[in-house]
Amino acid sequence: YGRRVRVSPDGRRLVVSDERGGPWLVELDRDRRSRIVQEEGYEYPAWTPDGRAVVFVKTGGPFEFMLVEARSGALPRRIAGIAEESIVDDVTPDGRPVTYTSAMSGDVRSVPLDGTGPGKVLLRGTGAATSALSPDGRWIAYWSTVSGQAEVFVERVGGGDRTQVSTAGGGSPRWARDGHELYFVSGARLMAARFAAEHAAKNGKPS
Repeated sequence: YGRRVRVSPDGRRLVVSDERGGPWLVELDRDRRSRIVQEEGYEYPAWTPDGRAVVFVKTGGPFEFMLVEARSGALPRRIAGIAEESIVDDVTPDGRPVTYTSAMSGDVRSVPLDGTGPGKVLLRGTGAATSALSPDGRWIAYWSTVSGQAEVFVERVGGGDRTQVSTAGGGSPRWARDGHELYFVSGARLMAARFAAEHAAKNGKPS
């Protein structure tokens, strides 16, 4: 199914970015697939918290963030242009900023969903490949090779209280809905680790 697959907040739909045929909306209960937009080059989707729209990175020219309603034939709306290739990670729980990871710098940043106002740097110097914002908006999980191999880390937004979560390699972290568990991939295995904000440096080993 291509570059990225993301599940809707209600768990009933998938959005799939496919560089060969444009982004798709898959309705699981109806077993139906439809094109969201006809144009190709929409990558790295992230749902808005209300499940009504999806943010993509538009590639194939100047990199842009695009907001698209989650329905067939929707018209994309430009949010912002970006200077380098980036991966959309999440829309914050309040539905305002979009968080993303810069492919070259590895910084984790945000930009307003409505396209107004300046962007912000949430984490700098992590070498992150992709990241995931916790449900409460206070923590960022990311994977990076700064330790010599790909590992998963959690760090407070703005920096600080950095904790390594994986112990034998890891990538593609995602939070459980309650924010108390973190899922990630290690080799061919799906791993889970408990996370408690008050004990950020002493969180559970992955299992």
